[in-house]
Amino acid sequence: ASYAKSGIQSIMLFVTDFGKWSLNFFMALLLSFIFILEKHSILKFVYKFKGSKISVEYNYFSYFGNNFLNSFGKVIQAQIMIAITNTVLSIIGLAIMSFPQLFALAFMIFILSLVPVAGVFISLIPLCLIAFKMGGLIKVVFVIIMIFIIHAIESYVLNPKLMSDTTKDEDIRKSAAWSLGEIVKGNPQAIAALIRILKTTENECTRRQGADSLQKILATPEQYKNAVSVLKDYLSDEVHQNNFDRFDQCYKVLWECAANLPYPDFYHAWHSTPE
Repeated sequence: ASYAKSGIQSIMLFVTDFGKWSLNFFMALLLSFIFILEKHSILKFVYKFKGSKISVEYNYFSYFGNNFLNSFGKVIQAQIMIAITNTVLSIIGLAIMSFPQLFALAFMIFILSLVPVAGVFISLIPLCLIAFKMGGLIKVVFVIIMIFIIHAIESYVLNPKLMSDTTKDEDIRKSAAWSLGEIVKGNPQAIAALIRILKTTENECTRRQGADSLQKILATPEQYKNAVSVLKDYLSDEVHQNNFDRFDQCYKVLWECAANLPYPDFYHAWHSTPE
């Protein structure tokens, strides 16, 4: 009886919390729609502060607000696109396996897909439980294979592509450099994006983050050799004099490559033409 009472209390608490969260979500959605409908009127009203007595505060918040939207906001936009793609692919797979309540599962998968890496494993728990109830261990294996394939698409295709696209703006390259370093080791698209950041960015913090991330995800001898071939030109006297930080960060990456390559391979990569 005590276990049943405890279970009922837990269920009631969950329902109450879910109701509060749903109400907050609905209100946020409603206010977002109102803002979109009245966007021009709201912007016209806000612009009036630019010439008012609090113009200093307006310019301050306007500057940092624009920087936020052009940096972190674009990274969030990329993650939302990844979450939508993951949800669509997952629902197609679940529909083929005749899963029930696809709309509720789609909502759960989308929310958890907003959490990089960890969200995949969290969503796997309820999906495996449903699969086990439907068809036993065979169904569970199918679900795990499906999630593994979708996660591989996210890690090796979507994440590097969308995150590398954000590196076109200097303000958001630092976030992209960090995010690309959290991708599975050996990802060729992420490595190419980090090398591009290392070669082109003028921000020292971004360059250092890119160098650190690149050292973390280089994995195969071919990738080490390609990095040597591409970055060796940045160890010239000209770069040393004009941009010592770029010289130093490329030197650190090349040192990591030298530590993971036999000398003949490193020598060959140093004297080869970049691919």
